Amino acid sequence: MPFEIVLLVKFPEDAELKDRYNGFEELLAVPRPVTKGEPVAKELGPGEHAKRYKNKPVIDSQVKLKNIAGPNLSAVLEKGTGLGALVSRSDGHLCVKNGFLTVTKTVEITGDVGSRTGNLSFDGPVLVHGGVESGYSVTSGADLEVLGLVENASVKAGGDILLKGGMAGGGEGLAQAGKNLYASFVQQGNLEATGSIIMKGLSMDSHLSAGQKIIFEGRSSLVGGEARAREEVSVAVVGSAGAVPTTIRLGVNPFAARVVENKSDKVGSIRKSIGDRLKDAQYAASHLDPPMKLHPKDFMSDLFHVTQMANEGAMERMNPETEEMFHKLGSTLLQIITLVEDLGGVNKKDSSAPDTPCARATLKVGKVAHPGVVVVILGKVYNLEKEYVRARFVLNEDTIEALPL
Repeated sequence: MPFEIVLLVKFPEDAELKDRYNGFEELLAVPRPVTKGEPVAKELGPGEHAKRYKNKPVIDSQVKLKNIAGPNLSAVLEKGTGLGALVSRSDGHLCVKNGFLTVTKTVEITGDVGSRTGNLSFDGPVLVHGGVESGYSVTSGADLEVLGLVENASVKAGGDILLKGGMAGGGEGLAQAGKNLYASFVQQGNLEATGSIIMKGLSMDSHLSAGQKIIFEGRSSLVGGEARAREEVSVAVVGSAGAVPTTIRLGVNPFAARVVENKSDKVGSIRKSIGDRLKDAQYAASHLDPPMKLHPKDFMSDLFHVTQMANEGAMERMNPETEEMFHKLGSTLLQIITLVEDLGGVNKKDSSAPDTPCARATLKVGKVAHPGVVVVILGKVYNLEKEYVRARFVLNEDTIEALPL
C-alpha cells in the first residue's frame, strides 16, 4: 500500500503546487535549499495531513522514507508513532538523484530547463543534466555545467561554464562566464568569458569574446562571425573555401570598460565596508574605560595597542559589558586592516592588467587560413586575400605580418 509523505522544505510563495503528487520527481524538478539539521520530509499518520500539514504538498510513495534516503540525509523515527522522517546532514539542496532523495552542494537539475522548471538562479554551482530551452535562463554564482544543448537561451556563471552539449543559439543565445568557458561547439551563439574560451569543436556564425585567449582544440574550425581576445586566438582552420566573412580582433580586452566598471564597484564596496567597520570600532573604543582614541591612518598601531593591553591583563579589570566591547574592538580592527589590504590589491595596476593593450597578441593557424578572413590587432587591419598554411599573424610596429607557425 502507498505511504503518504509530506515534504517540509520551503517553496517560493508564487509556486503553483498541487495538493498531491505521485512521487518526488515533479515536485523537486527544481532542487530546494535546506540547512544542516533541517527536517525535510516525514511519513504521515491517519488524518495527520489535514490537522498539521494542510498547506504542504503530499507525496504518494510506494516505499518508506528510510529506503529512499540518499547521501547527506538521516532517516529517523518519530517518538511515539514510529513514523519515519528525513533530516538533512548538511547545508545544500534537496533533489532526486537515481531514485533517491539526496542533499547536494551542487544544484542538480535532472532534465531540461524550460517550462517545467522556469528560469533558475542559484548562488552555488549548478549542473543541468539536460539542456536549456529557448527563452529560458540559468544563472549560477559559481560554476555552471550543462550536459545537453543550449538553445536561444541565457546561461551565466560567476565561475567557469561548461557547455558539454554545445549551443545552437539562433543568433541570440548567450553564455557568459566570470572565469573560463568550455564548449563542444557553437552555432549562431554568443560566448563571453572574462578568462579564456576553450572550444572542442566548430564555431559557426557566432560571436566569441574572451578577456584572455580563445583556443580551438584539435582540428576545430572558426567559420563566420567574430572572435575577440586580448592575448591570442589559436585555431586549426579559420574562414572557409567560400570566403565566409570571418573577423579576428586581438590586443584589447573586449570587456575593458566592464573591467574598469567592476573595479570601480569593488573599490566603492570595500571603502564602504571600511567606513562601516570604522564606525563599529569607534563605538567600541568609546565604551572602554577609559575611552580609547583611534588613529584612522594607522590601524595597525591601534591593534598592537589592544593586543598589548590584553597581554598585560587589562580584561581582568573589566566588567562584562566593557570586555565585550574590548573583544569587538580587536576583531573589528583586524577586519579593517584586511579590508585596507584588499583595497590596495584592487588599486594595484601593472602591465599585465587585463584592461591594458597586449602588443604581443597573436593569431595562430594550425592548418589553413582562408581568404575572406580579416585580422585586426590593436586597430591595424590585415585582409587575407590568399590562403595561408600553418601561419601566425603578429603586429610588427604598425604592420601585421604573416609568419610561419
